[in-house]
Formats: sequence, structure tokens, C-alpha cells
Amino acid sequence: MLFGVQHYAEVKRGYPVLSFMWSTYDMTTAEAKTAYLEGSGPVMCGGIEYSEIIGIASRKANGKRINQVELKSKTGNSVTIARPEQVEVMP
Repeated sequence: MLFGVQHYAEVKRGYPVLSFMWSTYDMTTAEAKTAYLEGSGPVMCGGIEYSEIIGIASRKANGKRINQVELKSKTGNSVTIARPEQVEVMP
């Protein structure tokens, strides 16, 4: 396991496919909000390091409310949206 992501390869229709099994870190929405408001610094999600949490969004999906965090890339050129459970604050 590397940075909370387990990689495994398989072959489908003759082509190699790299798949990922995401580990959860069990960050709660309250912890994500605290990290966002305090500017906690670098975070990790899916084995990739991001510079910070830049937003928290609450959306409705299939009649349920879901919370998501917005992660700013290290270059500042992109934003990734993830569930709080997949995010870990770097030490």
C-alpha cells in the first residue's frame, strides 16, 4: 500500500488496466471544515499531495445530502473534488 492507495493490475480484453482501491482516512466534515478555516496546509488524497483545502461543498444527490471538499493542486492550476473520508492532512 502506498499513501493509502493500493494499486493492482489486471488484464481486460487483452489490455492492461491499472486499478485503485481507495483507503479511507475517516476525516469528518467537521475536521475538514476546521482544516479549511485554519489553512492546515498540504493534504493527501488518493496518493496525490495537494497544497490545501480551498472549499467545502454540500450537495444533494439521489435525495441525500453529501459533503465534499475542494482540493487545490500543488501547481494551483486545478481543483479536485473528493469526499472528506478520502482526505488526510499531512503532518
